[in-house]
Amino acid sequence: MTEGRARLFETMVTGDAQAVGDGAAVGEIRSQIAEQSRATSRLVGDAGALSDLMRDLRVSEAVFSSALARLDTNKADPFASYPLVQTLEASSLPRTQSAPSKKLAILGAVGASFVLLLGFGLLWLRQPIIRKILPNA
Repeated sequence: MTEGRARLFETMVTGDAQAVGDGAAVGEIRSQIAEQSRATSRLVGDAGALSDLMRDLRVSEAVFSSALARLDTNKADPFASYPLVQTLEASSLPRTQSAPSKKLAILGAVGASFVLLLGFGLLWLRQPIIRKILPNA
């Protein structure tokens, strides 16, 4: 009978150890489930942010390709009329005045003033001159 009791005791200890092990496994699985739930909620937020960023990227790519297409259709180069050396060198001020010279400008102003005064004078003297030429008028 001792042998039967020993076997019964061994079975009971083995079952008890198995129950404790199964309980520990269940606890570990529950902790993993909780950790995965936290990770899932974090990843859902990251997925939403990624979706927003992907939408922004698509919009910016569309705007960029539209601008690029518009440039291709215009084929306008703003620097086409300028030599490349001019765009690479710093501009410099001229040493002397190219045109018009001050003497020429003063002479032109005096001449224009004289012609204007002569025109006003003729306009003022028009009626007396016409009366002298045509006495019956």
